[in-house]
Amino acid sequence: MNAEPDKRKCKICGWIGDTWQILRAPNPFDSEEYIFGCPNCKGVDELIVLCDEPGCENKSTIGTPTDDGYRRVCHNHDPHHKK
Repeated sequence: MNAEPDKRKCKICGWIGDTWQILRAPNPFDSEEYIFGCPNCKGVDELIVLCDEPGCENKSTIGTPTDDGYRRVCHNHDPHHKK
Protein backbone atom coordinates (compact mmCIF):
# COMPACT_ATOMS: atom_id res chain seq x y z
CA MET A 1 0.00 0.00 0.00
CA ASN A 2 1.38 3.36 -1.00
CA ALA A 3 -0.03 5.65 1.70
CA GLU A 4 0.99 8.02 4.46
CA PRO A 5 -1.50 7.20 7.23
CA ASP A 6 -1.78 9.20 10.44
CA LYS A 7 -0.69 12.57 9.01
CA ARG A 8 -1.91 15.59 10.96
CA LYS A 9 -1.72 19.34 10.36
CA CYS A 10 -1.94 22.19 12.85
CA LYS A 11 -4.55 24.78 11.87
CA ILE A 12 -2.57 27.46 13.74
CA CYS A 13 1.03 27.15 12.53
CA GLY A 14 0.80 24.72 9.59
CA TRP A 15 2.99 22.00 11.18
CA ILE A 16 2.57 18.61 9.46
CA GLY A 17 3.63 15.37 11.08
CA ASP A 18 2.63 11.94 12.32
CA THR A 19 0.36 11.17 15.26
CA TRP A 20 3.26 9.84 17.35
CA GLN A 21 4.72 13.38 17.37
CA ILE A 22 1.58 15.01 18.81
CA LEU A 23 1.66 16.15 22.43
CA ARG A 24 -0.86 14.48 24.74
CA ALA A 25 -1.90 15.44 28.28
CA PRO A 26 -4.76 14.75 30.66
CA ASN A 27 -7.62 17.20 30.18
CA PRO A 28 -7.70 19.44 33.28
CA PHE A 29 -11.50 19.69 32.99
CA ASP A 30 -12.25 15.97 32.55
CA SER A 31 -9.85 13.44 34.03
CA GLU A 32 -11.12 10.68 31.74
CA GLU A 33 -10.21 12.58 28.56
CA TYR A 34 -7.02 13.83 26.92
CA ILE A 35 -6.11 17.01 25.07
CA PHE A 36 -3.79 16.96 22.08
CA GLY A 37 -1.31 19.66 21.15
CA CYS A 38 0.90 20.71 18.28
CA PRO A 39 4.57 19.95 19.01
CA ASN A 40 5.59 23.13 17.19
CA CYS A 41 3.34 25.94 18.49
CA LYS A 42 1.76 24.06 21.44
CA GLY A 43 -1.76 24.92 20.18
CA VAL A 44 -4.35 22.63 21.79
CA ASP A 45 -6.96 20.66 19.83
CA GLU A 46 -6.14 22.44 16.57
CA LEU A 47 -4.99 19.38 14.59
CA ILE A 48 -6.77 18.03 11.53
CA VAL A 49 -6.45 14.64 9.84
CA LEU A 50 -4.86 14.86 6.40
CA CYS A 51 -5.42 12.74 3.33
CA ASP A 52 -3.14 9.71 3.47
CA GLU A 53 -2.19 9.96 -0.21
CA PRO A 54 1.58 10.58 -0.38
CA GLY A 55 2.37 14.28 -0.72
CA CYS A 56 -1.26 15.42 -0.33
CA GLU A 57 -1.90 18.10 2.32
CA ASN A 58 -5.69 18.29 1.91
CA LYS A 59 -8.00 17.60 4.83
CA SER A 60 -9.30 14.04 4.95
CA THR A 61 -12.99 14.12 4.11
CA ILE A 62 -13.87 10.43 3.81
CA GLY A 63 -12.79 7.08 5.10
CA THR A 64 -13.14 4.22 2.70
CA PRO A 65 -12.22 0.55 2.46
CA THR A 66 -9.89 -0.33 -0.41
CA ASP A 67 -8.19 -3.49 -1.61
CA ASP A 68 -5.12 -2.36 0.39
CA GLY A 69 -7.04 -1.63 3.60
CA TYR A 70 -8.93 1.29 5.10
CA ARG A 71 -7.91 4.73 3.82
CA ARG A 72 -8.61 8.31 4.97
CA VAL A 73 -8.59 10.46 1.88
CA CYS A 74 -9.68 13.83 0.54
CA HIS A 75 -12.35 14.19 -2.12
CA ASN A 76 -9.68 14.27 -4.86
CA HIS A 77 -8.29 10.87 -3.84
CA ASP A 78 -11.55 9.05 -3.08
CA PRO A 79 -11.28 5.86 -5.19
CA HIS A 80 -15.09 5.82 -5.61
CA HIS A 81 -15.32 9.43 -6.83
CA LYS A 82 -15.95 9.77 -10.54
CA LYS A 83 -13.63 12.36 -12.04
